[in-house]
Amino acid sequence: MSTQYTEEDLLNTLLKKIYTILASPDTITGVKNTKSFLSVCMPGIPLAPAALDFGFTTMSPDQIERAADFSEFANIIPQWGSSWRPSGRKLTDEYKKVIKGPILPQPIITDAEKKRYEEARKLLWIKTQVQDPNTGVISEIEVQSIWVSRYKEYGKIHLNTVLSYHKAREEYLARMNEPGQAEKWSALEPILRGHVVTAFKEWEAAGKNTIENAWATIGNLTNRGLDTPWQDRRARFDAYKKGAQIGDYWLTKYYPGKFWDDTAGWLDITLTHKEVHKVNEAEQTSWGGGGNASFGLWRVGGDASYESQKSMAKCDTEGFSISFQLALVPLLRGWLDSDVFSSRSWKFDSGVIGSSENLSDGNIPPSGTMPMYPTGMVLVRNVKLNFNKSSELNKTFMETVRGSTSVGWGPFSARANYYKRIDKSSHDFVEDAAGLEIKGMQIIGFMCALLDKCPNPDENLNW
Repeated sequence: MSTQYTEEDLLNTLLKKIYTILASPDTITGVKNTKSFLSVCMPGIPLAPAALDFGFTTMSPDQIERAADFSEFANIIPQWGSSWRPSGRKLTDEYKKVIKGPILPQPIITDAEKKRYEEARKLLWIKTQVQDPNTGVISEIEVQSIWVSRYKEYGKIHLNTVLSYHKAREEYLARMNEPGQAEKWSALEPILRGHVVTAFKEWEAAGKNTIENAWATIGNLTNRGLDTPWQDRRARFDAYKKGAQIGDYWLTKYYPGKFWDDTAGWLDITLTHKEVHKVNEAEQTSWGGGGNASFGLWRVGGDASYESQKSMAKCDTEGFSISFQLALVPLLRGWLDSDVFSSRSWKFDSGVIGSSENLSDGNIPPSGTMPMYPTGMVLVRNVKLNFNKSSELNKTFMETVRGSTSVGWGPFSARANYYKRIDKSSHDFVEDAAGLEIKGMQIIGFMCALLDKCPNPDENLNW
């Protein structure tokens, strides 16, 4: 890599590429994206498939503890900016704050509209019975209907084709001035575009419009003052409350199940010195991940708390290149109706909840108790870091790396033990003449939904 580029340039180019692939709009079929922010773990967090062995309804005691661990971790609200850090707040607490006692518009609802709500609700939710493995007590909860499951399944397939298109387009743009690249892209682009269109049509055939119309119906009736959706949200939230050794938790799952075996969901990503460039500071408001780049991006020491100090080390970036597999895995929360965060048909009782407890002011950078929340895990595996190992600087830092129990470069963890109460996920790198190889799966960040101003009541409603 040319010496005109710093490690910080390398990191920002990498994060921009990841964010562009995962969050660029679908310009082919026009599916709208949620306004998003990529909160980057520096370094990544090892995640073994064994830690994800839990279900939705019936679980063994061990599975309950794993579910509680994952749910608590996935519902942390990260701080804005820089790399991923816990803010001290949880999505469950902020959501509960909203749904437990909002002020709603005065209702102007007909019996026919109430019936429309019930029809939409029955399409989205079904009731099922679950048994507590410890007490044997059977309770009833609402879970997403098979139609919603199909909606999410085909939506994820469509998303995979969109991400594949974005990935190929980014690779072309990085090499477009090289001989033959324009011809290759001209031949490949229609094929990838066709995959997106086909997946979109299959999504429509699986009931996409029907499900989205049901959600829209509920949203419109809520704006007219119908309080039944709020009653249902509270009942659903309370029903999903579970007990574990760590205390109460609200189950958060991922989909698809066993995504680590789904080769279609993983993208092969590379970054070479030819792609590295200065990234506009304005673009960097879409992701975190900076910090101590000026002191080097190799981190040694510290632990998985992401609060302890770590030593930083520089390396010679001449010839530095990176390759890995990347996946975006959505998070599934049966107890959460995220539409409340964009709804303008509620407000806090100022006598109970002051303005300092507003979720977001909608600005960039935002302020508030929850300006964003995680909607998906960004995972990598089979990471390969290549660099000049004959460089004196690199020889020095590699001596430090070999002797450390915790090692990472930028968003990649190379050696770590991430302790969880039930499972101990660990991984290590393999060293060769070209650099380091890291096989294990790890979370390198969370894709987060950015909130507009919340609450933001519409004064034209019938308050």
